[in-house]
Amino acid sequence: MATDLKKFSEEKYSTKDDVSKSLNIFNIEVFWQQILDYRKQFAKSLVISNIDRSHFSLTLTNSITNRLINLERKTNSAYLKYVKMGELAKNRLKSSIYEDILSLYSRINNVDISSSFIQSLIDSSVSTIPNDCIIIDNYLRGLNYIFNLDSSNLSINNLNALYFLLLKSSYQEDELKSNQFRNTSLTTPHYYMKGYIYEEALVDRIQPMIDELIEFANDSKEFAFVRAICSLFYLDYVNPYPDFRKEIACLGFKLVLSIAGYSEFANFIEIENLFLLKDETLEEIKKTVQKTQDITYFVDFVLDFLSNSLMDLNDVVISISQDKSLEKNIPMDIQTTSELLDASQLPPSNDDTNPISSGLNYYNQQKKNVDLYGEVNVALPIFPTGLNSNDVEKIVKDLLETYPNMKKNQAHFYASHCTIGRSYTISQFKNEEKTSYETARTSMDYLAEIGFYQKSQLKNKFVYRPIPRRKIND
Repeated sequence: MATDLKKFSEEKYSTKDDVSKSLNIFNIEVFWQQILDYRKQFAKSLVISNIDRSHFSLTLTNSITNRLINLERKTNSAYLKYVKMGELAKNRLKSSIYEDILSLYSRINNVDISSSFIQSLIDSSVSTIPNDCIIIDNYLRGLNYIFNLDSSNLSINNLNALYFLLLKSSYQEDELKSNQFRNTSLTTPHYYMKGYIYEEALVDRIQPMIDELIEFANDSKEFAFVRAICSLFYLDYVNPYPDFRKEIACLGFKLVLSIAGYSEFANFIEIENLFLLKDETLEEIKKTVQKTQDITYFVDFVLDFLSNSLMDLNDVVISISQDKSLEKNIPMDIQTTSELLDASQLPPSNDDTNPISSGLNYYNQQKKNVDLYGEVNVALPIFPTGLNSNDVEKIVKDLLETYPNMKKNQAHFYASHCTIGRSYTISQFKNEEKTSYETARTSMDYLAEIGFYQKSQLKNKFVYRPIPRRKIND
């Protein structure tokens, strides 16, 4: 029987109810105690505590330890393949994964957004976005914050930055140092009630619990994925901010993996596919963790998901790395010119420079801003607007509601001509909106006056360049 009971910890980390159902026995106290005795040899107390101040425990059985080792080995392998990629391949991977994540996030939030417009958000190639898409852009900003983060330690500033990006697209440095935690609770305090399921941490417990999380996440002696998975659970459990509970948990998972050594590659693990979707099994497991104070149940469940997810990610990495068309990077050492360029003179893509260090060391991505002009009737695939008719009409609607003095043809022209890096002319407005030249001129000047375009003279005519209206954090 001892051998049989061992399987309830090694083959599957079973709950007491699981064991009872499997053995078809109602009273399993004796058997359950034997199972707990077996687990004790692998159990340890963690620095993170529950709302009632008792510390969570983690049981790294032989099976779970081996799965963690295999998971980190798979991740290291995929990450090192990524490091060896050229910049075009890296950008392709980033765009592909980000599109998957943002498409899921838009569906969850009932935002109707096209894949082409999502790519425009990823490329930062549009200066204005519809109001209902701001939440999608803000989640992208959270991803980009982690992507560009240069830190080997988690701090409260990192979590505050993610919250501000989700809330309002940007932040001020002094805001990161102040307490941004919520000051209200969903539930009435129930201190020391055994088995009580809390909806979230009580207000007076948020700060000390987050302090414990930061200490735990920075402990390099723990498996990177143990730190990340426990952080995923803990941020959801504590719910430190007034909004974005699930989003903070998912981004926190990636953030912890990033500071653990996987840098921007952590963003490519699509934990959103597990945690943002409604899953009754997951919710029951989270309740089990609260009742038992054993976070192993959650770790065991998420490990299964991550194992499959890393297999899929590795396949994508291999596929992109073997794409011959992405092997060479085309240099972009060009300067802004005062002359309009035709299509044959324009380079085919932007170049990002990433100094790469070996192994799992962090490397930063430095981006170049390239200013180019181009006529609308010239095909410029490197500057796609990414806007279909629905995208344009949504922007038009938002503009007319925000700027009552704006005319519909002015809103329509801007909505379909707002690509960063492009230049537009009065003649384009005249031809596309079917107006007189004078109406086109006054319309373009009006759009410039209210901050949508920057007007400048180029030889014998004026050109109008979209001004970025999306705040960008350094």
